[in-house]
Formats: sequence, C-alpha cells, structure tokens
Amino acid sequence: MKEDKVKSAFANKSWNEIKTTDSWQVFKMMSEIVEGFKASLIILIPSSYSGVPIVHG
Repeated sequence: MKEDKVKSAFANKSWNEIKTTDSWQVFKMMSEIVEGFKASLIILIPSSYSGVPIVHG
C-alpha cells in the first residue's frame, strides 16, 4: 500500500496537474515561513528588552 502511494507521487503528471497542485504547495510553504517568522519574533523580542538572552518555550 505504501509502495503504491510512493509510486503515484513520482508518476508523470500532466501540466494541468502540476499547475494546480504545486501552486497550492507554494502558498502553503509561504504561510509556514510567515508563521515561523512570527514565532521567532515572539521568542526574540522579549529577550532583547532585558539584555539577557532568555528563551521562552
């Protein structure tokens, strides 16, 4: 079952399939980068006020 899923992931795709699925993946990656940036700001900003590096977790 897993082999079929892997084979289908690497199967040749038509231009329409590439255009519709990959364009949404780009937006997903962009949103993950933005969320990661926001999370890093939440961690870094409070520690920069005190002058002592504090990691909030």
